[in-house]
Amino acid sequence: MARNLGRPTEIDCPICDETKLVHVAFAFGPRLPPGGRALGMDGEMRSLARHRNDVAFYIVEVCTQCAWNHLLRMFTAPAARTRLFA
Repeated sequence: MARNLGRPTEIDCPICDETKLVHVAFAFGPRLPPGGRALGMDGEMRSLARHRNDVAFYIVEVCTQCAWNHLLRMFTAPAARTRLFA
């Protein structure tokens, strides 16, 4: 998933130190799949944040080499609107 939907960074993996980390965004909330929805574009996050108050967004940093991952940040739709539309 990180290879297809993620946003590449310039940060080295802290575990394997062999590749750069990728940031992947997920959305969780009512009427979304139980495992959340991986977001492929900023436009998807904007659309969900604009039309829904009950969605939480998670940004996870992932190593595509060793599969290490870490929750980087979490925010709700109202906070996303402040960030995305300010």
